[in-house]
Amino acid sequence: MKGKIAVYSFSENVIQSFKTFIQKNFTDCEFMNYSSTNLNFFINNMLIQPPDLVVLTLVASSKALKTVPEEVFLYEHEQVIRPEYFAPLAREIASIVRMVKKALKDNNLKTRLLGMDHEDFTRVYLGNGVDFFLPIKTLSKQDMITAIRTGLNNKVAKQDINLVYEKQEFYNMVAAHNVLRARARKTADTKKEVGFLVRVLTDHKCKTVLDAGCGEGRLSIPLAIHGFKVVGIDISEVAINNAKMNAIKYRQNFKHEPEFYIMDIFDLNFNTKFDAAILMWHVVCDFRTRLVEALNSISNVLKHGGVLIFDFPDISNQMNVKIDKNGVYKTTLANGFKKYVGLVLPLETMLKFLELNGFKEITYHKVKWGIPKFVIVAKS
Repeated sequence: MKGKIAVYSFSENVIQSFKTFIQKNFTDCEFMNYSSTNLNFFINNMLIQPPDLVVLTLVASSKALKTVPEEVFLYEHEQVIRPEYFAPLAREIASIVRMVKKALKDNNLKTRLLGMDHEDFTRVYLGNGVDFFLPIKTLSKQDMITAIRTGLNNKVAKQDINLVYEKQEFYNMVAAHNVLRARARKTADTKKEVGFLVRVLTDHKCKTVLDAGCGEGRLSIPLAIHGFKVVGIDISEVAINNAKMNAIKYRQNFKHEPEFYIMDIFDLNFNTKFDAAILMWHVVCDFRTRLVEALNSISNVLKHGGVLIFDFPDISNQMNVKIDKNGVYKTTLANGFKKYVGLVLPLETMLKFLELNGFKEITYHKVKWGIPKFVIVAKS
């Protein structure tokens, strides 16, 4: 049986014990090794690399128990919760379950939630969103195996949650680009962005640039005017057609006329490699759980040591963008257009994420381009 499993607990020992249990009894399964007793960190990583099953086992390792067996997942001893601890623990469990459930729902993930804990908390778990619950009092090894198999067997196939696809219908509406232009005036600053990009690209001696998610050529055209050989790609046919029309106005200013193609970032098709790639105006937030795939795709078309530049909102300092504590932001567009969401990672998580995925010489710049945001510069 194949699947991806993650566990959250108050105790790192519980997480590591569960990892050992999975590796011994589910050899075809992958234990999602982003374990942490920090809930926000756990949720951020869960959204980047979603599991098929999340196991929440909280009180089992708490100091609220009179006895805690060394092998926490064998539950060989009777465990009795002190009455004075029940109410605060119940509130904490309810809050955690709701937060995990909300993060999954906001990101359209169909991950199943399994609660394994003291039987007194059965209603707390089930009432706040877990799919099923097992009491620990009489829980055996076989019970655990059966529960995990049930969770994996009943998983619902995940939807394609790449927001580029979710928003493609919107992007291909001519009227939508009026909305986007208005939003860009509030959440971007083209003049400052171009100035920054020209400095960084020049410092790294870059000549060829891929603008992924180029839209109507907001940055591609100015960069071409500055002498760079630019290729812009976007999944929106309307955006690319507008970019081509916009470029015609500046044809006399180009040393190399920018090229624009309708292309999916996950299916790049070039016969050459680029010195640099840019993903600006929060493009990386759209990919959410496919961020690894998107960055790997970009890396494959960069030269060795090629430069990657992208930006994303500063989650700790919001203006004009509402971001919840899990990094999920929602935007309601004018004229009745559908809501969409993206994922904004904390800076520390993003930096570690890039490092773990093979990027080097990673630096960040704190800027205010319409809204406070971070700009990352890294080498492949």
